[in-house]
Amino acid sequence: MGLSARPPHLPAAGLGACLLAACLLGGCSGQMADQPSYKSGRIALMPASGSIPLTPNRLWATKIPPGTATASNPIAVTRAVLADGKQLYADNCIFCHGPEGRGDGRVGEVFAPRPANLHLPRLVSASDGHFYEVITNGYSTMPAFYKRLDPEQRWKIVAYVRELQHGGK
Repeated sequence: MGLSARPPHLPAAGLGACLLAACLLGGCSGQMADQPSYKSGRIALMPASGSIPLTPNRLWATKIPPGTATASNPIAVTRAVLADGKQLYADNCIFCHGPEGRGDGRVGEVFAPRPANLHLPRLVSASDGHFYEVITNGYSTMPAFYKRLDPEQRWKIVAYVRELQHGGK
């Protein structure tokens, strides 16, 4: 029972190192760095007319009607609307904003800045349209929900947020 001078995996490790070196040294000749599109800081192709970007441009991607930011909720607030809003909030907002809208949701704990506390005086006094616009376009670390929620669903969430702000659950 003699001991081998080298471990059995050494030939494979040596071969792996040689392959890695060959890929690193021979794979790129610097041609990408010589492309004018990268030197200028612009992308090589412009998006097709009418395409929707992956990261929305606040000015045009969501097409919010003018005046929405200062608007009142156009949906009559009923028990059914509040129930729908509560469910939509639970499905989309509670993870970051928490069950009472205080910005203390479990997922939101990892964000910097933290999710908004919806009970702050500046948000209690904000217009319904402000909340609708933020839900639609996103803000800071909050994603845009314009693809996920239709306008009526967003307004229902606004109604439920108002209910939370005034002590409802």
